[in-house]
Amino acid sequence: MSTATASPEKIEVSKDDFKFLGSEEDINDFNIECPICLSVIMDKPCKTSCCEKNFCRTCISKVMGGCCPMCRTKYMNYTADKRFKLIVYSQMVHCLKKKSKVAECGWKGKLSLLRDHFSTSCGFVMVQCPHECGEKDILRIDVEDHLENHCPMEPVKCPFSWLGCKERPLRKDIEKHYSDTQHAVLFEAAYQKLCSDVHMANDKLSSFSKRDNSRVTRSTSNKGFENELHTLKLEHDKLKNRHDKLLKNLKIISVI
Repeated sequence: MSTATASPEKIEVSKDDFKFLGSEEDINDFNIECPICLSVIMDKPCKTSCCEKNFCRTCISKVMGGCCPMCRTKYMNYTADKRFKLIVYSQMVHCLKKKSKVAECGWKGKLSLLRDHFSTSCGFVMVQCPHECGEKDILRIDVEDHLENHCPMEPVKCPFSWLGCKERPLRKDIEKHYSDTQHAVLFEAAYQKLCSDVHMANDKLSSFSKRDNSRVTRSTSNKGFENELHTLKLEHDKLKNRHDKLLKNLKIISVI
């Protein structure tokens, strides 16, 4: 089964995505959200020399040599904030991503690892289909269901593999796949065999049902008789269902 991943640098982290597990006193000296992109600073934290506000390096580098976005100082400069990395990123956090009240992530770890968690394992992050079918807003926890039941680009078993077809066409091509001449031949052969099997099952069931139960005197023997009759009825019904399904598809093929 394919695993859906997302590039860490493309994932934005919001304060609503997690909560700190310990006291937040140690991080009060920092603004953990970048004033430019409004996301939690997860990419090389920097601080300006004028007002010492924290920014993502990617964001603040775009205004280098201009006015500070916060205090409007001209020709501001910035440096890497090593204290931010040392103190803020070492804080333990709890992932708050969820689908409902009964389906929550529950991951716990250092803030520095949160984005990697989102990109590789959190089941409640939106990802795109691994087959690139066009679906881009699928919760990772729902990817398996998407592939098994909906994705048009997922290879699937031919509905008539029980007839001998071993190919695995894409879901979007399944009708075209089993409407060819090869399948018509398989259908016809299977139909004739099932007709014979159903006829034999009918005869056996009729004969079995007429058996004189009065000859069965022991309760254990009577129980065995009932079990055998029940098994035979199930086999008969299964054959009849296959027969009807195959006949329906033969009619479809003849129209095509």
